[in-house]
Amino acid sequence: MRLAKWLVVPVVVVLAAGASRAADEKPTFAKDIKPFLAKYCMECHQGGKAKAGVRVTTYEELLKEGRKGIPVVAGKPEKSLLITSMEGKGAKKMPPAKYQSQPTAKEIAVVKAWIMDGAKEKADAAPSLLAPGEDRGPLCVVRERAVAILTRRDRLSAGVCDRQVA
Repeated sequence: MRLAKWLVVPVVVVLAAGASRAADEKPTFAKDIKPFLAKYCMECHQGGKAKAGVRVTTYEELLKEGRKGIPVVAGKPEKSLLITSMEGKGAKKMPPAKYQSQPTAKEIAVVKAWIMDGAKEKADAAPSLLAPGEDRGPLCVVRERAVAILTRRDRLSAGVCDRQVA
């Protein structure tokens, strides 16, 4: 009987550690968001006849504005069409009630968490400081320790660069 107690305690500790690690994992586009979109959104929001001009088949399309707004605004779920429409706060509730398969509150919370965390395509990606399509220009070395990314507008004009790197 004593042997059974000693076996149960380590198993419980290991299971608890695994559960806390799983809770700490941040949602990723590939693992969590893309399957969610495929399940609930892509039937109507893909290709040339995407409803409301909103396409959700790629990460890049999630960040483009459709006729009704921007599906995902990084860091701002309350401004993201994807969240407001699923919560029924937009012009239309999505997916429409006629579809039997509806996202659960837990699934919506995962999407919200991803958006709050910056809506990155890759989990380890740093958020971009540039607008989509903006040329980054050369890198600027400041005091040999930091590298700043400057756009064509502000490259060297601010006088903060020690030297420029292509």
